[in-house]
Amino acid sequence: MAVSSGLVLAPLDLRLKRQPGPLLAQIQAAVAAQGVPLRWAITAVQGDDLLIEAIVLRNDADPPAPGPQR
Repeated sequence: MAVSSGLVLAPLDLRLKRQPGPLLAQIQAAVAAQGVPLRWAITAVQGDDLLIEAIVLRNDADPPAPGPQR
């Protein structure tokens, strides 16, 4: 009998509008709002818009947080 912890790996594509201030903190906050970040990367930049691809760990019962998901 398999026991499920309810945790899932969730791939994300996030669009982030860069704000004044440290970029790293902005990215970490946007990704962490979706779950526990395992990895992330900036994959495209267009002006102040960033495309972030990430993998997060989250509870399967929790819906994705509203935000700049693509």
